Amino acid sequence: MLSIYWCEDDAEQLAIYSDIIKNYLMMADVTANFVGGFTDPTSLIQTIKNDRPDGSLFFLDIEYQNQSVNGMDLSEQLREQLPNAQFVFVSTHSELVYLTIQRRLEPLGFIFKDDGIEKLKKTVVEDIKYAYEKYMSILSSSNNVFEYQFGGQVNYVPFFDVYYIETMDQPHKVTLYYKDGSVIFNSSIKKIQNKYSKLFRSDSGFLVNLNNAVKLDSERRTISFPNGGEVNVSVRNLHKAKSILNSLGKF
Repeated sequence: MLSIYWCEDDAEQLAIYSDIIKNYLMMADVTANFVGGFTDPTSLIQTIKNDRPDGSLFFLDIEYQNQSVNGMDLSEQLREQLPNAQFVFVSTHSELVYLTIQRRLEPLGFIFKDDGIEKLKKTVVEDIKYAYEKYMSILSSSNNVFEYQFGGQVNYVPFFDVYYIETMDQPHKVTLYYKDGSVIFNSSIKKIQNKYSKLFRSDSGFLVNLNNAVKLDSERRTISFPNGGEVNVSVRNLHKAKSILNSLGKF
């Protein structure tokens, strides 16, 4: 999942920026989460140390009042923690753009506060879309993404967010359960298994990502997942499931 952060020392402005992102993500077809807004760089750095995201986008003000670091310094510190982090710099001073280039910070983009709220909204949305495309491209190139077709377009879910796939009573339809919910699309368990060999066939009607399993009940022959869902495990596959889970350091 792409995690989004905003660091702005003006609390009133930060609330406006946060609402822009929240409102967009409510309707957007992207696997992204707005972690929150931060009024000082120190609290943002601490949050990253405690919860390291697999993909990240930071909106950083270039200048902070009464702080020992500016947005450019902050971006360097964040990239030390997160090599693939993406940044958008926010400022009222267009002349500071050159400094980010001079320091080879490679920002995703720039937002100028004086451009007005409507243009700012448009730029924020465009930056999130572009950052998400880059994030998914990295996952796809490393085979760490699950791909499916829905509504006439190709969609992607980070593989580590996939829980399990269940066949449906309707022919050629399956349900994908993942970290952010579920989706029904046209396919079959056999087709998906042929394409994604790392998914485990627990039963004739299920493919599971054992990395996300939270419990194996040998008596009931079920595997549980963080969303509260359970899948069946056939008698013949129970021992294999146990062996794989043990090798993953589970339970």
